Amino acid sequence: MSIPFISDAPRARTAADAPGWDAVLAATVVHVGRTVVVLRTSGGLLVPVTSAAHGLVPGGVCLADDSGLDRARTTPVGNRLDRGQWATPLRRAVRVDLTVRRAAVDAAAAHALAAGAAVTDGGGPLGPGPARSGARVLVDAAGADDAWGVRRVLHGLIGVGPGSTPSGDDVVVGALAGLDRRSDDASARAGAAIRRALPGLLDRTTSLSQHDLRAALEGQVAERVHRLVEATADVRLVAAVLREARCWGATSGLDLAAGVAAGARGPASVRRRPAQARVDLRRTA
Repeated sequence: MSIPFISDAPRARTAADAPGWDAVLAATVVHVGRTVVVLRTSGGLLVPVTSAAHGLVPGGVCLADDSGLDRARTTPVGNRLDRGQWATPLRRAVRVDLTVRRAAVDAAAAHALAAGAAVTDGGGPLGPGPARSGARVLVDAAGADDAWGVRRVLHGLIGVGPGSTPSGDDVVVGALAGLDRRSDDASARAGAAIRRALPGLLDRTTSLSQHDLRAALEGQVAERVHRLVEATADVRLVAAVLREARCWGATSGLDLAAGVAAGARGPASVRRRPAQARVDLRRTA
């Protein structure tokens, strides 16, 4: 599925897995941020309400314009959104499936995305560099069906980093999305290996990041991540999406990009395959 550009949507949009509009209106505000207001339903589900500039996220609602989020941000924590103000736009909202679909990946584009997300200044032990480097290690361990290795790498990623969505978590979300984009069986097996190990580690991180990781376990990611995933098909898209990603939170955009790139390049067994195929062709020439 091709995710529409954010500016193309005149109405509010809801993720296909989001609660119905009546449940959203009955939910209480648990967090008010600059670009997101997070609600919690009576059943404990988080519903991120985002601005048009931020885009839609799994389980969430994306308002048609930024002024809508400004109004939502005036709701105090512990209160509900005003039904009279929000019932009509939520009832008319367009539902969007945020599932990552298999499609062609261009190796040059995935490599360019990885290079653009790399940390060049070191960043120190608390910077995003170790987490971004861990993306490739995670994918290779999963591709080798190394259950212990996958768990070890995830243990060093989940919950690691500052903010409501730590760098390590963003890397894992991106890696799953990149693997889901590929159409080969080896990448599917690698994604499955990560999905077997990840649920037991979710309590190591924040509630909002748990929300994103659970969605990624189901193959669903935010529109922003879809933009990174789609760039792996065409190297000409990479520079623009990296410029955008640098503005997504303190480090989240490039953390996600590093994960997507690692997943889209596939595990080591897949990355070696094209070179071997060229050798075989020369031998038969």
